[in-house]
Amino acid sequence: MVSIFKLLLLVFLIIITGYTAYKYIGILRIKNKKVKRGLYTFLYFFQFMFILRFFLLPRLSTHGWYVLFILWSTSVFFMFIILSFAFFAFVSIYNIIQKRMIRKWYVPRRDIIAILMVFSIIVGTYSTVHARQIQMTSYYVHVNKESVHKELRIAYLADIHLGNSIDIKKLQSIVDKVNNANPDIVLFGGDIFDELTNDYHLKKSIDVFKQLDPSYGSYYVFGNHEEHRKNLDIYYQTLEDAGITPIVDDVMVVADDIQLIGRDDYSNHKDRPTLESLAKKADPTKPIIVLDHQPIIDDYHDVDLQLSGHTHDGQIFPYNLLVAIQFPHSYGYFKEPYQMITTSGAGTWGVPARLGSESEIVIVNMMMEH
Repeated sequence: MVSIFKLLLLVFLIIITGYTAYKYIGILRIKNKKVKRGLYTFLYFFQFMFILRFFLLPRLSTHGWYVLFILWSTSVFFMFIILSFAFFAFVSIYNIIQKRMIRKWYVPRRDIIAILMVFSIIVGTYSTVHARQIQMTSYYVHVNKESVHKELRIAYLADIHLGNSIDIKKLQSIVDKVNNANPDIVLFGGDIFDELTNDYHLKKSIDVFKQLDPSYGSYYVFGNHEEHRKNLDIYYQTLEDAGITPIVDDVMVVADDIQLIGRDDYSNHKDRPTLESLAKKADPTKPIIVLDHQPIIDDYHDVDLQLSGHTHDGQIFPYNLLVAIQFPHSYGYFKEPYQMITTSGAGTWGVPARLGSESEIVIVNMMMEH
């Protein structure tokens, strides 16, 4: 039986979708009735799929073809909004610069709308497929400290957002890729789970994560999205059952003499201990790796490598440019003020699409003085 609440919610979604589509058409000042009907149908369908996704995905156990269709639909809708906004913003700026209105279009407005719809379908399809193609990105990092290891191979994962656009089957392929890289240690930089991760995903992820087989274990710090769940104990239990050790504002010696500092996420814990205070527990003559979800530079610079994520490298152009303003170390390998690698993440959040960024697993080959 369908509950009254669910029926009312569906009615509300239908009404709000129709209203926003109607208002959007009004903003475009379209008078042609055929163009209105076509655009209204386009907007109504894809916007409804966009809204439905956030209510439907958390309740699904796996991603069949219908889920992939919904994910594709949300990408198309989002791309249409971005493309149409960019186009009409350009026209408005042109009008302001010319100090006059464009009265005659070289291309009829109905054709422009049609082009935007077709182009958004093409770009939305590409970005959805591209987001699900996870690449391996390798870095070579040199540490001028002695260690029992001449080289340490680290697999680094962040921002999977399990249950968002990645289900258990896709998570299995990620773990297989990591195992094929033969890492000595596996590190997780947060947001492996988020507000769309349901209990089914948590339970099934245990069996998948158990398949990780690094020589020196797997370790984890929380991100900002895990904090959306009031009961964090279920995450601790999931990680423990999966053989992954959380590190929360503490120092842990791993792989014999590698010192791993795990930091709580800054968004939810602005009063967290400073990096300098945590580093006092470490031996400065041995390699120090900082695991921090966000690429925040600390005043304390006596670390050898920081691994971060969070930014998704903007995920969709031109957000890459905006993210780079907020986080100067938003993506890639940096050497100043200390060595830092920020990953774009293996998954997506919000819109299940990538344009101008990559979904990735990072492999760090850390070379030490021996």
